[in-house]
Amino acid sequence: MVIVVCGWKCSGFQSRDFTTKSANCEAKATKMLESTDIPLLAVQTFLLLSLISASYVTWKTFRPRSEHSLRSVAILVLGDIGRSPRMMYHAQSFAENGFLTDLIGYGGI
Repeated sequence: MVIVVCGWKCSGFQSRDFTTKSANCEAKATKMLESTDIPLLAVQTFLLLSLISASYVTWKTFRPRSEHSLRSVAILVLGDIGRSPRMMYHAQSFAENGFLTDLIGYGGI
């Protein structure tokens, strides 16, 4: 039979001397708990802050994105935009399909 007192295992109990060994085990567990260097409040505070930070990181990673970030496109033209009808057509097509379209390039002379 194994008895757990405050997280400490005390084994080897017989039914006839259960109260004596139980009291010894309880005293031993209490002494070990009192001799710890880290206060219980500090451990609880650390665990709470860890839980809060993990929750924030999870929320930041998996939160629903805004419609803007899902439906946006940037078109980069390496030259004069006015002399690139294909890129202008692509920008127009994206804009007509509901994308927020940014066109990046030279404005020409």
